[in-house]
Amino acid sequence: MRISKCVGFLAIAGILVTSSSAFASDSAPINPENSVNGISDYEIMDRQAPLVEAQKKIMSAVGSEQVSSYAGSWMDAPNNSLSVYWKGEFKGPVAAAVAEIGRGGVQILVKPAKFTQKQLFEAAQRVNEDPQSKAAGVVRVMPLYDGSGLEVGIEKSEARTLNSPLQSGSDRAKDVAGVDVKPASIKRVVPYYRENDSGAMFGGGVIRSSTALCSSGFSLVWPSIGKRYLVTAKHCGAVGSSWANGQNIAIGKAEGATNDAQDGLFINVSSSGNAIWDGAGANQDGQFSKRVTKVSPNTPGEMVCTSGAITGAMCGIRVSGRVVGAYNVWVGQQVNGYVAAGQGDSGGPVFSTGNGSEAVALGIIHGGSGNQVCRSPYSGEYLCSSDIEFTDINDVVATFPGLQVQLSP
Repeated sequence: MRISKCVGFLAIAGILVTSSSAFASDSAPINPENSVNGISDYEIMDRQAPLVEAQKKIMSAVGSEQVSSYAGSWMDAPNNSLSVYWKGEFKGPVAAAVAEIGRGGVQILVKPAKFTQKQLFEAAQRVNEDPQSKAAGVVRVMPLYDGSGLEVGIEKSEARTLNSPLQSGSDRAKDVAGVDVKPASIKRVVPYYRENDSGAMFGGGVIRSSTALCSSGFSLVWPSIGKRYLVTAKHCGAVGSSWANGQNIAIGKAEGATNDAQDGLFINVSSSGNAIWDGAGANQDGQFSKRVTKVSPNTPGEMVCTSGAITGAMCGIRVSGRVVGAYNVWVGQQVNGYVAAGQGDSGGPVFSTGNGSEAVALGIIHGGSGNQVCRSPYSGEYLCSSDIEFTDINDVVATFPGLQVQLSP
């Protein structure tokens, strides 16, 4: 966001516990599809809090054992449960921790596992270090949360036949790993960052013009004319302005904008991505991405998150209402007084987390009071605040009929 006060305030530029020897039924696999539909994001986040604390206690107990039979966990906040996968007789510090958690009212389901987490990590390491597995196209190895084995990602390639690389790669990986293997056909992962995004760019990355440092918002598509855009805040720049990423690599020019009240600017790009950056801000470890799967309206009382390029992802922000005036923006406050956004975050995504691995598009960051001083390894000291104003993404895309948020299937 721009460092400016021209808008009258600071526009921030820029338990169910089994006995120690028995397990809960594992007749149906735990997966996201089993979650209860129709539960609000706020309630899901609220239900998740005790499960997060329970998992912390379980992992603390796992760490106290020299040789653990722990295989993994699966959190199902909509159903208020945490499944813990275990190989062999369930006893020791973890069993004691689970019993204590259960007395506190958190539902823990203990289920049998074929392999321990330690066994799967060691197996994965063997595959990663095996030259023949790499030659067969193995590019990613992931221990499965239920202790059933490894998911082995085989690189898609035009040069290979459809079936042979998947088969040869998984067979080789299974021989080397010594555990069950589940093959998956994937594209090779190329790491990008908030400060150096390119190609199919995500929301929440650093973008620069000759006069501003701001954040990219959601990726937009206009199918009828074959155009792709990144949206950012209109107060960051004018139509016709040229934009680059955080490393000053050109990404495109601003081709259109909303009216002033909606504060949206559309940067034409050659490629766009259906995801946003989450985690830490620019030039910090801990960045990752979330697929954008839905667009939703905003509602007072809703809990939302922001993902500014400089501040990073911040959650626990409660929407209190919508301003009617020069800027038609929603207002929110971080409920614990933590930072919600700061200078350089303008244009960044406002979203809800849904199931935790996906993002629901809600809006883009407009500004805040800027009544605190924050520090970023990317930009040094900058003004920030626990309050935020953001524009509604539905209003932004409605500027041009046919324009829409790019979603992941």
